[in-house]
Amino acid sequence: MIALLLILPDSELEVVKQGSNELSKTESWDQLAVNANNEFTFNIFNTLAKDGNDVLSPISILSALSILMNGANGETLKDLKQFLRYKNSLTEFSDETINTAFKALNNKYHNDVIHNKDLKLLDTFIDTIKVYYKGDIQSADFVNNGVIETERVNEWIRNKTNNKIQKIFDEIKPDTSLIILNAIYFKGNWSKKFRKQWTQELDFYNNGNNAIKMDTMFVEYYFNYYESIELNSQILELQYDGREIMDESGTEAATVTAITATRLSAIEYPNPITFRADHPFMYFIMDKTNGLILFCGQINNF
Repeated sequence: MIALLLILPDSELEVVKQGSNELSKTESWDQLAVNANNEFTFNIFNTLAKDGNDVLSPISILSALSILMNGANGETLKDLKQFLRYKNSLTEFSDETINTAFKALNNKYHNDVIHNKDLKLLDTFIDTIKVYYKGDIQSADFVNNGVIETERVNEWIRNKTNNKIQKIFDEIKPDTSLIILNAIYFKGNWSKKFRKQWTQELDFYNNGNNAIKMDTMFVEYYFNYYESIELNSQILELQYDGREIMDESGTEAATVTAITATRLSAIEYPNPITFRADHPFMYFIMDKTNGLILFCGQINNF
């Protein structure tokens, strides 16, 4: 089950407090990998998010760097594990453990490793990428065919993201040895649909104070809802249909999260609770089976 978690703060806040990913008696290594990945997500989002509209998929970063970890040793390996919050040894934190945490992504998650033809890759590295990361290994001639190889990489990105991302390279440098690519594409149906006839123009307060009129969706139903005193925020969960992370009849995540206004919680209050997304908010798309964050972002203005 995939769900969208909306956090509507009454004031600016840091995404999370950093925690520990040490293994407890009740945690599996799979869950520990999820916890480490989510801690990494919060840390990098707190670092990168500015005052605009930001979205990132931590899974893409985690996957590419986890692949890179397989070709690293010594201080480089130590630094990568620390950066990714993988505090335990790779013997325990295996590629199988890390990628079991990504199981909900199914065929919507793609990896590709492209190396210059003069670079010899170890067979163990190649096998790991194919078995645990479902990745392809390709050789290229970055020295003599830079323009062609650049277009080939950008074409791979267009194909894997349904043309949502057109290119990531203007030019691949001739001294490039290795490129690790990852793409994830999300498209989902709401479990409880928004009716188009209920959409109306309402105020959205850009950056919390400048009101503009925006088409705002509305739905009334029972949802998981929480009011956090610590975060000074309302938190709402919206579920997507089914277990697949993409449905061709659905709506892409980049467009559906921006203008949601939802009402009524699953908690029994004497009166309905109004969750009105009319000022800056944050959102997380996550796998409910294990808590893995797939996308996170914030909307500050339109």
